[in-house]
Amino acid sequence: MKIKMLQQLVVVLLLILCLSSLASTIDLPQTGRTLAALSNPDLGELQVTPSRIPPGSPVQVTVTVRIQKHLDLPASLKLHRLDTGMRKSIAEIATFRDDGTMGDAVAGDRLYTAQVMLSADKPSSIGLAAIASYATPGTEQNSSFASIVKVVPGADTSGPWAVADGSNAVYRDKYGRALSEAKPRTAVPASPDAPVFKQETVFISPNQKYAGIVGSLHPNPGKVTAGQEAGPTGWEFRYQDVTGTLWTKTINKSDRHFFTSGGSVHISEDGGRVLLLEVGENDEEPMLWVYDRSGSVVLEEQVPLYAVDDARISGNGKYLMIDGTTLAPKGIQTKILVITIDSPKTRWIDTYPPGIIRSEERHENKLGGFDIYINNELRFSYPRKGVQP
Repeated sequence: MKIKMLQQLVVVLLLILCLSSLASTIDLPQTGRTLAALSNPDLGELQVTPSRIPPGSPVQVTVTVRIQKHLDLPASLKLHRLDTGMRKSIAEIATFRDDGTMGDAVAGDRLYTAQVMLSADKPSSIGLAAIASYATPGTEQNSSFASIVKVVPGADTSGPWAVADGSNAVYRDKYGRALSEAKPRTAVPASPDAPVFKQETVFISPNQKYAGIVGSLHPNPGKVTAGQEAGPTGWEFRYQDVTGTLWTKTINKSDRHFFTSGGSVHISEDGGRVLLLEVGENDEEPMLWVYDRSGSVVLEEQVPLYAVDDARISGNGKYLMIDGTTLAPKGIQTKILVITIDSPKTRWIDTYPPGIIRSEERHENKLGGFDIYINNELRFSYPRKGVQP
């Protein structure tokens, strides 16, 4: 009996040794690891194509992240799948490359690429993040911002899709290959008298079919005399798809520009509606336009605000929301304005005295409108009946 028990003990010990050896040679997923590095997102935004996939069959997704020149190159750069809270890694699912292989287009250009098959059985959201590690001991990890791939019935898997690369728009095919190179940030004037267009900001439609490029207009070098101020003389918005520019909107005033807040959403889900705001030097005296895909004006209005802080259009293109300030005898007030685009007299306006708002959040609701939370409480839901305080 003792010999048999000893034999069993030896077998158990051998099994433990084998598993220990296996764990030391396999790069195991870092399941459940809190991504503290997400609070240090120096890597910026991930560019994901497609960002919408249908439920059911796996779809190849291409993810890129550009390492800016002021950052050290990482010893390793991994793609993580996140939990629903976007704070924990549930799996390390791919390795980014910059060697011109396995989906990476150009070796050594600091644009790192990872390709992975993603799938989900039902509509949901898949969170992704890039985590960079460095060879120097004690160097803090860096990360990208968390990005979301939405699982949506009927999502297009054929491409092409637009992504932002700095202030440029690039289109990719279903294999992640670039169909059009990023255009130069400074465009060559079409004629000696034409102004120089310098790209500043790019907006991508949620379905990744359209891009809006905002740029400043500068005097043609041949028209600038010695000592002349070379600042912007105006601004231009260019709406484009993979075939090229569809239409443009120009501001020919040096003291006015397009509002391009980083948190604002200016293009509807399918690219059928575009929200543009023209504002002054300090984002004051906002004037809004809503255009359709062809460039026709759907709505034009002087916004009843002193200055604008945020502006966005709903995914279905039916509603727009503008958040800003107004001047009142008792000080600066916060005003939130939500408008039904096709029936602009149908709107909701809410005003708050100074010091009332400690926190503010906006989310799209199931009807395609906006839920507004003030101080962590639902203030109103549009287009449903407002929730009164």
